[in-house]
Amino acid sequence: MEEREKLFFRKTERFGLLLSLLVILIHAVNLAGSAQELAELSQSAPPLSPVSIEQFFSGEIGQTAVPAFFILSGYLFYRKLQSFSGIFDKWRRRFRSLIVPYGAWNTLLYLLYALIGRAPISLRALSDAAVNYRYEPVFWYLYQLILLTALAPLFFLFLRKRLLSCLILPLPLFLIFRGIDLPLFNEDALFYYLLGGALSRNLPSLFEGGERGRQRFLAAFLLLFAVVLRILIRRSGEAGSLSEILLFTVLFRAALPLSLWFFLPSPGEGGAEHRGLGFFLYAFHYPAARLYAALIRRLGISGDWILLLLFFLLPPLCLLLAMALTRFLRRRLPRVWEIFSGGR
Repeated sequence: MEEREKLFFRKTERFGLLLSLLVILIHAVNLAGSAQELAELSQSAPPLSPVSIEQFFSGEIGQTAVPAFFILSGYLFYRKLQSFSGIFDKWRRRFRSLIVPYGAWNTLLYLLYALIGRAPISLRALSDAAVNYRYEPVFWYLYQLILLTALAPLFFLFLRKRLLSCLILPLPLFLIFRGIDLPLFNEDALFYYLLGGALSRNLPSLFEGGERGRQRFLAAFLLLFAVVLRILIRRSGEAGSLSEILLFTVLFRAALPLSLWFFLPSPGEGGAEHRGLGFFLYAFHYPAARLYAALIRRLGISGDWILLLLFFLLPPLCLLLAMALTRFLRRRLPRVWEIFSGGR
């Protein structure tokens, strides 16, 4: 593998780990009973209050992580794909990296919930959990990604041509703006995934490590675009225009992580021991976050600033636990690690 290729995949691995840390912030909310309640409280809270700070990192920054996962997944699938026959090889690898860990984690979480009496014990409940991510709700992303991957031949009809790959992008945006729901698919997930595919066909050299000056310029432009979109979201909210809010939010959640991608330099040597850690952390963090929240409630911890501190402590705590678990599984149970990491 060429050195540039190695650097690119090393960057995707570390970028994925960073995104997983951001996802944790979504489920680390301490100052409200839910993310929606936190968003409502923040509307009347002072700008630098604990509630506003938690909402900014959880509801604004954290919510851009999964869109970035879709963009990156779409990019990697259609990267260097030359013909329809190449899709079968991509499918074979995605079966190992998507479907196997999807079923394994969903089954494991079901068994844990059944063990503590929080889930019914039956084959129907087991199959429902394995297929519908009932006890691992963060796997809605993987579920959508599996569906999108299955439609690769249809998408490749458009993505194989540069012009068509750009012309298809407005379609999901139109669906979002008009409030048209597709069966099974999330329209925003479709947009992010196709955006990643379009980037792989049109800007591979820049996306994978072009001249740093151009990358920094693009990062700054996308960041400015994200700021403008955030202002437009606020103004649309004041005007009560739900269609505009949805459209601008989707664009914001694409622009901000892409800005981060272009801003980050290519990593140096090392880091092989952390391969697969980002995905493992993504899958592992939700039950850990639930346990963390239950412990905070059980101990009766209060005080907005203390709870905000605990909010920021959860991602590094989850990371340390995930690193310890991955190290143990790699050394002691490599077959188990391969299943739950998707062979990463």
